[in-house]
Amino acid sequence: MYGQEEEGMVKELIKNVFFGLFAVCVFFGAAELACRLKYEPVQHAYDGIFEYDKDKIYRLKSNIQDGWFAGRLVQTNSFGYRDREIPVEKDKNTLRILAIGDSVTFGHGISVDDTYPERLERLLNEKFGRYRFEVINTAVPGNSPFQEYYDLKRGLVFDPDIVIIQFVINDVVEPYKIFRRYGGTGKDYHRVADVPYWHYALSEKSAFYLFLQDIFLKIRFRALTQEDIRDRAVRDEIELGWNAAADEPANSKVQEAWEECFRWLRREFQLCRSRNIPCVLMASPVDFQFLDDSRTYAQKALAKFAAENGVRYVDLLPVMREAARKQIISKYSLNAETGFSELVATHKGDLEEFWRHFFLDYDHYSPRGSGAVAAVLYPVVTDLLKKKGFEM
Repeated sequence: MYGQEEEGMVKELIKNVFFGLFAVCVFFGAAELACRLKYEPVQHAYDGIFEYDKDKIYRLKSNIQDGWFAGRLVQTNSFGYRDREIPVEKDKNTLRILAIGDSVTFGHGISVDDTYPERLERLLNEKFGRYRFEVINTAVPGNSPFQEYYDLKRGLVFDPDIVIIQFVINDVVEPYKIFRRYGGTGKDYHRVADVPYWHYALSEKSAFYLFLQDIFLKIRFRALTQEDIRDRAVRDEIELGWNAAADEPANSKVQEAWEECFRWLRREFQLCRSRNIPCVLMASPVDFQFLDDSRTYAQKALAKFAAENGVRYVDLLPVMREAARKQIISKYSLNAETGFSELVATHKGDLEEFWRHFFLDYDHYSPRGSGAVAAVLYPVVTDLLKKKGFEM
């Protein structure tokens, strides 16, 4: 008798659970149908060369044939790189260099043949017939260190022999202006919103989810506190932009930005170290630093950080300054010992003209500038390959 009662209770529980689940399904189904009268889920579509990425926020679309960015044709391979198609398997006697970076490495405003990864590849192949060199350009305009970590992680499938990580000072603070996860606006010129993947997927499938999101946003923005407003004002006040990374951090927000930057760079270094891949950290300058040595905190901080982590560091700012110094001394037959700071006072116009030959704007290389960068990287790369046992 006890067994029959227990069996009856189990059947009743199963029936209740079934009807409960049925009621939930009916509720959500009806809610979904009702919400579709006003909200219509659609597949996310992005204009231009960028699309959503669940880890990086945005990436380059793959297999672009006729894209345009910064006035130049952009074509991508099946991996979403501005590069030719690259087989995953590496041929015998092929050496690969993985270039990680932002618009500077991508080649903002110049053709793909004029980017410094392409120039470096040609230079190496011209000098060493023993090996075939492939410099793989994984860069995406606007990349920050946390995004470059994923580019590196994914790029390891190509079995690189060296990794070059390019850095420019807005990498420190740009995330805090743009990405929602760091308190930014959540969207910028890429036109790809910084949202979690579950939000991305649900917003394509469910009108009910779009309705709930709409309600939440209305409540959230009504509940903004004075503390929220003050925090935004602080972020604006300290100018989380180029200047904040050029000078020694004067407040906790900028210090936080540097710590976050170093955290992701350290993860990149650790990835390389785990595969026994030599890593180069290359700091690229911006225009106002060229003439003002007091604005070079970032380069000094990066030099110290690279040394602490056993990573080869290349600072292009002193290289560019020395090239400019020698050129002006030669042009005007000046004393060979004339210092750069003296030339800033006496030949500022010539220095600015020098910058314009090597840069399109405040930080993006001209074709000539890309060639100069390749020439600087060439001995660094060959030295690292020698230390790995390759005959160069």
